[in-house]
Amino acid sequence: MKYGWSFWTLLTRIFRRTKSDYQLAVVKDRFRVERSVRTAIMRAFESYDCVVLLGPRRIGKSDLAGLISTTRANSIYIDVEKEDDLVAKAFGIFQAHPDYLIVLDEVQIEPRLFGKIRAYLDERRRTGSQSAQFLLLGSASLDLIQRAAHRLSGRFQQVLMSGFDIDEVRSIRAKPETPALIAEGDAISDIEELPPRNQSDAEQQMGRLWLRGGLPESFLGESDALSLNYRDNFLRQYFDLDIPNFGFEVDGLILERVFRLVADDPKGILNTQTFSNRLGCDGRTVGQCLFALQRLLLIREIRPWTESIRGEVDDRRQFYIRDSGLAHAVARIQSFDQLSQWPKVGESWEAFAAEQLIVALEARLKVFRVGYFRTKDGSYEIDLVLQVGSGPVWGIEMKKSPTARLSRKNADACDSVHADRRLMVHSGSAAFNTSYGFEACSLSEAVSRVLNE
Repeated sequence: MKYGWSFWTLLTRIFRRTKSDYQLAVVKDRFRVERSVRTAIMRAFESYDCVVLLGPRRIGKSDLAGLISTTRANSIYIDVEKEDDLVAKAFGIFQAHPDYLIVLDEVQIEPRLFGKIRAYLDERRRTGSQSAQFLLLGSASLDLIQRAAHRLSGRFQQVLMSGFDIDEVRSIRAKPETPALIAEGDAISDIEELPPRNQSDAEQQMGRLWLRGGLPESFLGESDALSLNYRDNFLRQYFDLDIPNFGFEVDGLILERVFRLVADDPKGILNTQTFSNRLGCDGRTVGQCLFALQRLLLIREIRPWTESIRGEVDDRRQFYIRDSGLAHAVARIQSFDQLSQWPKVGESWEAFAAEQLIVALEARLKVFRVGYFRTKDGSYEIDLVLQVGSGPVWGIEMKKSPTARLSRKNADACDSVHADRRLMVHSGSAAFNTSYGFEACSLSEAVSRVLNE
């Protein structure tokens, strides 16, 4: 049986198991990033014996699973893609490791494993015996979600993993004396904490995240040019090699063209007819492509907030590329100077800020509602309406510049949706009161307030 980790991870496990908990989730070239979703996974294990971790390829799922396993006295890792006849041996493996964390990577390749896991969990519950816990890793696809839901209904917690978020990149620390040979995913338990970064450093990291996006290799690239090259290769391989294996009944070339059309309008309202005319296909095909891109976690759909007391609500949907770096790669934007001069820089910031707010809630398993609000005549408009649980309703307007002015239609929109809190989220660091009862603040402050209030 081919259990095991990378060479560097094995060295880490042998020589650095003196502490029970490691703070790292990704180590790359003297940088370290602690992943927020790790807490959500550990919390899910408190209620379920099976957690399904979904996310795009190359997002760091295997690295994170390796770090989580170091917190357990016993764990095994199985790469389903490299195992022969695993289904026949699976039940015996599970029974032989009742107190282990069993990590199954690329589990969507062998759907019969879901049935084996269900049978094992049910048997252990009937007998009252101790059960192994399962962390199932899979590249996000509708196929995987459907199989997990059908075979493991009521027995698992699904956790979505995205790229780096704004809180995670603020935790990065440069450590010159840390050897550059440390591989991605290895853990360091013996380096001291550095002083907190000053505000300018935090702003610089946020700008880097906005420009390059949250894919680990892209964000941590040694230069903007290498980062852009990585994203180009990522998109090329994803559409040419990976997506055809997910089983979507859409033409791969049209799927890629739809993705690029969405990228061309960083935070646009869907006009199916325009897409159909530009692609030379019908509206049904456009809808299938948008659905597939959502299930692959490449684009985000924002539906209109319909609870309004004024005006006729615009019921069209908004779409944007979830990873801002991929949208910038489509636009051939390599540097921050180029991004600043891009005619759509404001829309790019709005999409980036909205995604950061949503990802922060998803990574912490928060129950929330989100939408945008706009009347058909454009008289009332607000970028984001958000409610966490039964908490206050937030009316949030995203502006790249701290000196941007709000309008009466933003205030009227907040009144229309009964917003309890009003925020203007900008790319700077200052916090101040602005017009029409809005509070202006940085993106990181907005994330903190929405999470904690």
